[in-house]
Amino acid sequence: MTETSESVVARLRAHLRAQWSGSTIDSFFWDAGPIAETLPDFRVWRVAPRMTADPWTYVSEGAWVVETVTDYRLEFVLMAHQESPIHVETLAMVANFHADPKHRLDVGHTINIGRGWTETASLTHFLISVPYPIGPSFEFCEADSLKVRYLWLLPVTESEVQFRHRKGLEALEALFDEKSIETLDPVRESVV
Repeated sequence: MTETSESVVARLRAHLRAQWSGSTIDSFFWDAGPIAETLPDFRVWRVAPRMTADPWTYVSEGAWVVETVTDYRLEFVLMAHQESPIHVETLAMVANFHADPKHRLDVGHTINIGRGWTETASLTHFLISVPYPIGPSFEFCEADSLKVRYLWLLPVTESEVQFRHRKGLEALEALFDEKSIETLDPVRESVV
C-alpha cells in the first residue's frame, strides 16, 4: 500500500468510526473468487446494531481505488436485519463488478446478483442508491485529494428494476415512498 493509499484508508476508517461511534465494528476479508486479485486490499467492515431495531451494516473498503468518470470514488453499504457472511461476499462481488471498466456503478444503476440478497430473500437485485437510512453526513468523505462517496445497495425485485428502466429512478423512488416499503424485508412484495 502506498503512502497516499494509507492516508486515504486512515481517513475512511475515521469516517466510519465517527458515524458509528460506540458501536462494535469488525473487519472481514473475502478471499474466494477474483476479488483478491482485482482489489487486493479490499475488506468489509461490519457494524453491529446499537439497538435491537437497528440493522447490521456492512461497509466496503478498497473499491475507492477504482477510477470513475465522476469527481468521486465509490464504496458500498449493505444493511440487513440478520448478521451473515453472505453480506461480506455480496460486497466483494459488487466491488469486483464495479472494478470491471465495462460495469462502473453509480446512483440509479441496478445489479442482478443471481440469488437472494440474504439466505431467505426473494429479492435478487440491488438498486444503487444514496444511503438515505444512514444520513447525509456519511455519504461523502474527503480523503486527501479524493472524494469518496458511499452508496447503498438497496434490495429490489426484478420487476422494480424493469420499472426503473422504463420510467426512471425518480418514479421508482416515488413508488417506494408512496408504498412505505420496508427496505430490509427480504421477502417484501414488489411495488409494481
